[in-house]
Amino acid sequence: MKNLVRLFVSLALVMGIVSCGVTDDPELCETGDLELKFKYKYVDAGGSEDVTDLIDEIYLYVFEQSTGILTDVLLISSKDLKDGSIEAELAVGEYTFVAWGFSKTEFKKGGFSDVHMMDSVTHRYTPVVIGETTIDDFRVMIVDPEGGFSDLFHAIREDIAITPALASKAGTKIIPVEFDFVRFNSTLQVKVKGIQYINPLVTRAEPHLPLDIFVTGKKGTYTHAGSIDRYAPELRYNTKTKSLSDSETEMDIRLLRLDVQHHVQNPVMLHLHSTNTTRANNNIHVIPDIDVLQAIFQVRNEKGEYIYRDQVDIDRTEFFPIEITILQDLTIEITVDGFVVHDLDPML
Repeated sequence: MKNLVRLFVSLALVMGIVSCGVTDDPELCETGDLELKFKYKYVDAGGSEDVTDLIDEIYLYVFEQSTGILTDVLLISSKDLKDGSIEAELAVGEYTFVAWGFSKTEFKKGGFSDVHMMDSVTHRYTPVVIGETTIDDFRVMIVDPEGGFSDLFHAIREDIAITPALASKAGTKIIPVEFDFVRFNSTLQVKVKGIQYINPLVTRAEPHLPLDIFVTGKKGTYTHAGSIDRYAPELRYNTKTKSLSDSETEMDIRLLRLDVQHHVQNPVMLHLHSTNTTRANNNIHVIPDIDVLQAIFQVRNEKGEYIYRDQVDIDRTEFFPIEITILQDLTIEITVDGFVVHDLDPML
């Protein structure tokens, strides 16, 4: 179980007032400071990670609250985070700030893109345009899940008011604005034991994996609030094998956020298919597909108490160890965090 620890790095964001002419009210042309504090919400007990350890870049999307129109996109680099300051200009008004953080220094290379969603049903979109894209049309989406993606973090603050009173002739006022970042990815640490029993008639000169192991789920397209788009396409996440022998294999499967609310209608499923069979269909289920969140929510501690109860418990955990054991009689046992969650008959 993880403990909630709030760490932060301060970023003083100087918000000026734009487009001031000789006929404008001078009071509206004075400047003030908003001090943005970016925090990573969950770390291990005793951990020392802060935002600068986890995030290389932050894209801060500024939406005018009354119209919902995107007025600016501020790129906060790792250098800015370390230096602690960046300058930008905003007019008097109320705003919604949407922050997405990435662990790689280039947006596209991090595996994600910001888009203006023209039609969610057909997944038709165009690039984001300041002054045109609205908060309802704005999406962040994964580009190529099979090609890999960076760590993703999300935070949002609404009702940020830039008022004439923010600055005065007596001196600049500083208003703190805090962002609590939540990690939007996790990793399944999958171990499969007893793979020699899947098809013992097939022999090879060296260890091989007679399984196709992958995860599917409808996600990867996010709204400004961090919720999954209703019409997000189904994604396939492939494995990265860490070890392989004649009898077992270990692998990591990196996923986007396990969303509890989205789970009911669109569960994330772990698949084990056999690639060694004499049947006409040469890629069949070894076991029934595993509902990942359903399995995780079954885990209990030594007192019989559920370890994972809600979205907060899921978000505070980065790694989920899942062990699948295939016995000689083809009985299947599945454990998460060492807790037995399923005993299944095979589908060979």
